[in-house]
Amino acid sequence: MRIGDRRYRHGLSVHAPSSTTVDLNRSCRSFDAVAGLDDLTLPGARAVFSVLGEDGTALWTSPQLRAGDPPVAVHVPLAGLGSVRLTVTPLRGPWAGSVVGDWAQARFSCV
Repeated sequence: MRIGDRRYRHGLSVHAPSSTTVDLNRSCRSFDAVAGLDDLTLPGARAVFSVLGEDGTALWTSPQLRAGDPPVAVHVPLAGLGSVRLTVTPLRGPWAGSVVGDWAQARFSCV
């Protein structure tokens, strides 16, 4: 995956709109990643990334990101949660169907 001409070796790449639920299955401290639009996304496309708790509450939300923007850092405390949902929502416009969102360097810190 590539965001802003930088290559990342691991993570989760999705075609938006996307909603991915991760069952933690143990006690976890945090989720960390860098989120951004993959370089495969057409110029002009925009999206918002979110990490949601089990009840749908937003635990973290990115600003509007455009194709070509640098990625944004994600850090979400997870104490007491059994699952989280990672979402990528394209914003309306002629390129909304071309959004590829990357959760690069994604990692869960668990015990």
